Amino acid sequence: MLEQETDRIIDTIAERTVGRRESVTLKEIITADIPRGVKIYVRTEVLHWLTDDLLNAPRFSRVNRNAPGVAQLIDPFLRSLCNAYEFTREEFSSILSDAVHFCENHLCRPQWTLENFVFDKSTRIPAAEVLSKLEYAAEYTYFNRLIEKLLQQWNLQDVPRDEFRTMVAKIDSQVVRQHSAQELALLMKPIYDFLLVGSPSHNNAIPLSPVLVFLEDKGLSALRTHVESICAKRGRSELTLRELTSMTEELFKKQSVSPDEVRPAAVGSFGAAEVTSRFAVLPQELPPPEVEAKEDFIQEPPERQTQAPLEPVEEPEPPAPPAPPSPPPPAQKRMTQLRDLNAIIIGKDRNKIIRKLFRKDRQSYEAAITELNKMESWKEASKYLYEFFRTNQLDPYSDDVIEFTDLVQSRFTATNQ
Repeated sequence: MLEQETDRIIDTIAERTVGRRESVTLKEIITADIPRGVKIYVRTEVLHWLTDDLLNAPRFSRVNRNAPGVAQLIDPFLRSLCNAYEFTREEFSSILSDAVHFCENHLCRPQWTLENFVFDKSTRIPAAEVLSKLEYAAEYTYFNRLIEKLLQQWNLQDVPRDEFRTMVAKIDSQVVRQHSAQELALLMKPIYDFLLVGSPSHNNAIPLSPVLVFLEDKGLSALRTHVESICAKRGRSELTLRELTSMTEELFKKQSVSPDEVRPAAVGSFGAAEVTSRFAVLPQELPPPEVEAKEDFIQEPPERQTQAPLEPVEEPEPPAPPAPPSPPPPAQKRMTQLRDLNAIIIGKDRNKIIRKLFRKDRQSYEAAITELNKMESWKEASKYLYEFFRTNQLDPYSDDVIEFTDLVQSRFTATNQ
C-alpha cells in the first residue's frame, strides 16, 4: 500500500539512530527523533525477549513466580536493564522493518491489525496474552484501556477471537459516533504524523490510499465515498489534514445526509439473541482524539490495575457489625466483609433498576438480590448476571445494565481496597 513511503520512513529512522555504526542501544533509539510508535514497539519487543530469557533460565525457572512480590520485582528489574540492550546493525534493521510495518497497519486499519496481530492463527488465547500483545500499540490507546477493563470486569481467563473482534468493533463504533466532524478528521492525525516523520501534519499531504483504508476500517463508508469522489474530481492523489477536515465538515453539513449515515451504524444492539459477547463498553471513557493523554515514553508507565476502575457509589457506610465472639471459619469471615446489596442499591437507583431491568417486578428483583448476596466472588456474580441478561434479552451495553453491573461489582471490589 505504501511501499515507497515505508522505505523512506525506514531509511530516515535508520539514519537518525544507528547511522553508519555497527550497533545501537535501546536508549539511543528511545532518545532519537523518530516516531513514538516505533520506540514503543522496539522497547516492548526487547522487554518480552528479556522476560522470556529470564523466565526460561534453568535455575530461575525454579522460582515460584506466584509467590507474593515476585511479579512486582521482575518487571521493574527488566525495565531498568532494557535501555542498555545493544542491537547489532542487522538485528536492528530487522526489528525496525517489523516496527514500521506494524505501525503503518495499526494506524491505517486498527481493527483488522489488532485482531490479526493479537490472535495470529489462533481462535482463542489467554487474556494475559491479549494484554501483552496490546502493549505494542502506541496509538488509539483507548482500545488498550477499555479492553483491559472489560477483561477484568468479566474475569475472563481466555478470549475467543470472535468476541475480541466484536469488542473492538463496538469500542470503535462508539468512539466514532461520539465525535464531531473535526474530531473524526483528527482521528487520522497519527497517520499523518507517522508518514510525514516530524513534518507539520496539517499543511503537508499524504497519499490518499491510507486515508481511504482508515475510513473503510472504521465503517465510515459514506465519508470514504465522499472523500474519494472529491479527490477524483480534483485529480488529487494526495490529501492534507486540513483538506480532509474540510471535506468531513462539508458532508456533515449536507441536509440530505444524517449523522447516522456518515457515522458507522452501531454494531448491532448486542442483545443475547444476536451475539454471545459479554463485553460492556462505557461511553464516558472514550476521549476525544485531541485530548487523549500522551505519556512521556521515557517515564515508566503506571502499574496495571488489578481491578476494573469503578464509578464511585456515594452511599453512607452501614454501621459496622459487632465483633463475633470467636473467629469464624475463612468462608464465613469473607461473607461478613461483603456489603449487603440492599445497602448499595437504594433510592432512585433501586427504583430505576426494578422498572427498567425487572419490568416493575419487585419480587423478581428482591429474589435476584438475595441470590447475589449469597455469592462470595465477583466471578460467581458475573456469571449469574450474564445468564440473567441473556435469559431476559437485555442489552449488556445499555447504560442501565452497565450501571446495575457496576453497582453489583462494587460489593466485591470494595473489600479488596
